[in-house]
Amino acid sequence: IVFIVACTIGHFEGWTIGKSIYYAVITTTTIGIGDVAPVLPSMRLLSLLFIPASVAVVGQILGQIAGSRLKREARMAEKKFLERELALSDLEEMDDDGDGQVSEADFISFMLLAMGKADKRSILEIRKLFAKLDRDESGTLDRDDLA
Repeated sequence: IVFIVACTIGHFEGWTIGKSIYYAVITTTTIGIGDVAPVLPSMRLLSLLFIPASVAVVGQILGQIAGSRLKREARMAEKKFLERELALSDLEEMDDDGDGQVSEADFISFMLLAMGKADKRSILEIRKLFAKLDRDESGTLDRDDLA
């Protein structure tokens, strides 16, 4: 779309296809040297719409490329983390209450934090909510807790 609009502007300005594409690249990358610019009032008006829209389109494309790369790197780091051996220091870090044992909830909390899927504050808020809902303090939720 960016090149189509730039070529349309170029057509009415009498530019070559090459000059129109050059205009699109210089404009969308915000280099804007000023050596190629519309002269006709109608094309200048169209450029007022074209310039911000084309910059936004290029920004979105670059953002998607960067986002894809970051997601791929995060997946690779997550895979590497999940494949590593569990160390005694990990168990000690997971043991929130210091009783020498790691519950499934402790393990899941540790893994979510370590993998960057949750932050400490969110985990604490969820644990507080569970404690509040667990009225009989049994460590589980059942119908009696909801009554």
